[in-house]
Amino acid sequence: MSRIRSLAGSTIDTLESSFQKRHVLQGYGEHSESARCYWPGVPAIRDIMATPTSVGGIKSRGVPHGIALIDRAVSEGRHWFVRSDIKNFFTHIPKQDVNKFIRAAVSDDRFAELFEHALATNLENQEELEERRVFKLFPDCETGVAQGSALSALAGNIALRGFDVQMNGRGIVCVRYIDDFILLGPTEAKTLAAYESARKYLRRMRMDVYDLSDIESRRAAKVDAGNIHNGTDVLGYRISGHSRQPSSAACRSLLDKLDDLIRRSRREARAVMGRRSTSNDFRYYQSMVKLHNLVWGWSQAFRHSTAMHVFVQLDKEIDKRIEEIDLHVRRLVSADESVVRRRIMGIHVLADTPSHPLPDVNIDINADDSSSIRDQELAA
Repeated sequence: MSRIRSLAGSTIDTLESSFQKRHVLQGYGEHSESARCYWPGVPAIRDIMATPTSVGGIKSRGVPHGIALIDRAVSEGRHWFVRSDIKNFFTHIPKQDVNKFIRAAVSDDRFAELFEHALATNLENQEELEERRVFKLFPDCETGVAQGSALSALAGNIALRGFDVQMNGRGIVCVRYIDDFILLGPTEAKTLAAYESARKYLRRMRMDVYDLSDIESRRAAKVDAGNIHNGTDVLGYRISGHSRQPSSAACRSLLDKLDDLIRRSRREARAVMGRRSTSNDFRYYQSMVKLHNLVWGWSQAFRHSTAMHVFVQLDKEIDKRIEEIDLHVRRLVSADESVVRRRIMGIHVLADTPSHPLPDVNIDINADDSSSIRDQELAA
């Protein structure tokens, strides 16, 4: 059982439970690619992972597959959509149903019990949460799993296996990424009717979606509906028909991370000047490497974009931030202060190397030698 403490609306696994859950997950659905050690996993779990319109928490699929499914649906004439998150999804996953499915799938009581143990949640500060009247926001012993757990995505996909089947067909395509789904249909009326069917299905599971008339939820990007050619944010992208670009939220997130990196780099440079720095992590060169890795990683997440002008504009914003830190460093370091410049750049100064005493070997060499000599004399 996971003993976890809730923090700011989330739950955190212990290291032991995370390790346990990862191995349970590998036993059910993942296998070694080695020809000498092939384990195809549990067939029932592999079937769930093979659901073509489910793209979250599955090793062989992800956001690009979800975007491709949406693009194909648009090409087939499904221009109307409704998109929604499932409210408080992880705290409403029916553990009993998931555990029952696993027990039937593996036909191994000991393994099923291990799964139930790994999926169980025990909040260490339950009394505190009850006093604050927020206990219902977290998983309990009967319903819900810890979001971020190695098994949470698997449990969610098992719980919604019937939803995926029910919501695809009769002209409707439903693409789901864990607790976020989008319905696409040929007419507005048919798509809205499918959304109502989705709501009814989820309510039978004690789950719910957002109301399309909820303005605040629309502003928060929890729910949206309309013609796909007018645009909507889904899976981090802004999709308008066949046009794809990073959403405004994704762009803001990138720039916010860059701004935080620049602030830390500037602070580190000032600390070096005041001889208060104890780390090289955010000196100039190290910061530039972090900046590159951040930009590169983000670019790979959105490499399926078709609107390159967004990248061009973002490059200008990135250049501004690089110029900002360059100017800050130049102001701090004059041309003849080579040692200070190296410290700010993040290149180790040999003179900064502290002298360390030799280790205590704690061996009486002379005593050993004299003993050896006496042994030789006696032998002679």
